[in-house]
Amino acid sequence: MIPEVGRLKRIRLPRVFDEVLPNGLRTVIVRRPGAPLVEMRLRIPMPATTAGEEARRDLLTRTLKSGTSRRSEVDIAARLQEIGGSLGVGTDEDGLYLEGSALSGRMGDLLDLVVEILTDATFPDSSVWTERARLAQEVVLARAQPEVVAGEELRKRFFGRHPYGLGLPSPSGLRRVTSGRLQTLYDDLVRPGGAVMVLVGDLRPAAEAERVADAMRRWRRKRRPLPVPKPSAPRPRPMLVVHRPGSRQTNIRLGGLAPGSGAKVFPAFELANLIFGGYFSSRLVVNLREDKGFTYNPASRIHHAVAASTITISADVRSEVTGAALVETMYELGRIVSTPPEATELEEARRYRIGTLAIGTHTQAGFADTLGALLSRGLDVTYLRSHQDRLEEVSVDDVLTAAREFLAPSCLIAVLVGDADVIVPQIAPFGRFQVRA
Repeated sequence: MIPEVGRLKRIRLPRVFDEVLPNGLRTVIVRRPGAPLVEMRLRIPMPATTAGEEARRDLLTRTLKSGTSRRSEVDIAARLQEIGGSLGVGTDEDGLYLEGSALSGRMGDLLDLVVEILTDATFPDSSVWTERARLAQEVVLARAQPEVVAGEELRKRFFGRHPYGLGLPSPSGLRRVTSGRLQTLYDDLVRPGGAVMVLVGDLRPAAEAERVADAMRRWRRKRRPLPVPKPSAPRPRPMLVVHRPGSRQTNIRLGGLAPGSGAKVFPAFELANLIFGGYFSSRLVVNLREDKGFTYNPASRIHHAVAASTITISADVRSEVTGAALVETMYELGRIVSTPPEATELEEARRYRIGTLAIGTHTQAGFADTLGALLSRGLDVTYLRSHQDRLEEVSVDDVLTAAREFLAPSCLIAVLVGDADVIVPQIAPFGRFQVRA
């Protein structure tokens, strides 16, 4: 006998130290003992506004740790190894982020190294040339992948000239980036104003706050960048077919706006998305994968950025079943927006989401990742409990209402990448479309 699933436990919220330093940096510190480690997450708002700036920002991310006036790239790596630490640099549509960790007793050393990189990076010519060539090659290879092409085209059609529509940098744009241009971007945009640092781990918040304040006062340049404007609602457009002669599969992508994670309707929409295509037991997966065998990986994913949240429905199918896969996808969209889900469907999705929320915040690293993402979107640690409470209150009618607002086929933009000679005869019944090489 399998025992019944127990009652859902409420997430326990830790005490949080939250302070804005004089230079504009917000520091959020949480004690989570267990492993003798501290996890650090630092997000710096740096939205790209032009294709040229996108190229510079991507290269800046790759070369930020290439050296300072005191240390070479090798010296930085050796120092991290000495303190039992790690430090990675990345970028997304909203800016730059640094992710690191260190042994609890060496967190001060990691902070000193981070400040050195944030205030004294030198961008040696040799590193810039190497990373520029490597990134240009990666862009060429990425754009040869149909799933990348599908994502790029969907983003462009969805956001247009908005910064979120920029996509990958061009190889020609990368070739124009020099060490001097990176230094200018670094001086202009790597600023503490509006940035958020999260520390989670085996630490004493009050003592750590003093250490952060002492280290970070060397990072000045307080002025914060202008916020990214909210994009306009996408206008209805014909389905786009990107022609790839001889392709044996079609990459189907449908995209639309989604409510932000702090919106009142978001818990109901999140559950609607799970029921439709957001996890392995969803309707879309059962239909396209289990019943029809069209594809292995159909999915529906929500993505949150600072200025907009979106939903993307994806399925990579055999070329000869493109039309049938679209029919079934539209059928499932029609079903989710026309009738309330079964109570059991809703309860399974609810338990799945609350469970993954708890699991995702169980470790020090997971909690730091989650809290950093929430803070970047204007939320805080209390969201973890309030979101669980709101998920538990969602009814089947709430799910239907949210689905009708955001998952109606008329709200979505479609892009197909594959062999147009095979695809077009299958999609003609769907109405307007255009083909592009």
